[in-house]
Amino acid sequence: MPDANNNLYLYEALEIRRECDTRINTLNTLLPEEIYGLKTQYSSYSSQRYFPTPDLKISEILEKIQALEVKKRKLNSAIQKVNLHLKINVNNEALTLSDALFLRKATENKIEQLKKSLKIAAYGRVIYKEDRNIEELPMISFKKIKEELEYKLSLFHELNTKIRSVSYDAIVDFKNEC
Repeated sequence: MPDANNNLYLYEALEIRRECDTRINTLNTLLPEEIYGLKTQYSSYSSQRYFPTPDLKISEILEKIQALEVKKRKLNSAIQKVNLHLKINVNNEALTLSDALFLRKATENKIEQLKKSLKIAAYGRVIYKEDRNIEELPMISFKKIKEELEYKLSLFHELNTKIRSVSYDAIVDFKNEC
């Protein structure tokens, strides 16, 4: 649902970019070198040979791929302009949308690391010796890791919510010429 000037909202632009990727990938699989992993359209695989059907026009597919790639480049450029100029407030700090996206990705990676560390910090180890057992506690504090994980999860939630929210209000200077 474009705005009054027929420009797209950010969420629409992101969906169209994803759609372009899907279409490009689908069309690329129809090119001869992609069919069944063969190097050329007339290569043999076992005792079988493959050739294009009469209604398959390789030149049309190549033109469509090129047009979709140009559209995707223009769309990417318009999205990046919005990402670099639009500001959102996270933890009382104004960030560009681009910085917020980068921070969200870094936070997501840190959450994965903290989940692994939390599991390690949750259990001590018993080393059995002949006359005594040695208990070894983890080197990292379970409580500290858990607190940091909770903080990162709430930060991720805040980032995700604000990024998604702004995508419904932000206008991308791009008209979809489907």
